[in-house]
Amino acid sequence: MRVCFFHFGQCLWRKIQNLPDIRQKYVNNADFSLKIKQLMALAFIPVSHVVDTFNKLMSQQLFEDNEELLLPLIDYFEQTWIGRPTRRNKRRPPIFDLKL
Repeated sequence: MRVCFFHFGQCLWRKIQNLPDIRQKYVNNADFSLKIKQLMALAFIPVSHVVDTFNKLMSQQLFEDNEELLLPLIDYFEQTWIGRPTRRNKRRPPIFDLKL
């Protein structure tokens, strides 16, 4: 099974629509929406660099300043596409393999 970029974006957009506070800020704040769209850009990063790049994204000021607001979206993204971190600095397998 392969996930195309369009459907990957649709998955992220559907999740944003289900989170009213994030949706409102996403629709009304161009800088905020651009930063969220950077998550989709991970599809173009070599698989071996995805987790490191994701961690760098999460350390950006916007993500740190909105950590509480974005937590449901980031939890979904990690669980589905990246893999949740474990206590031993590893990650569980995501629902969809990074190669997709």
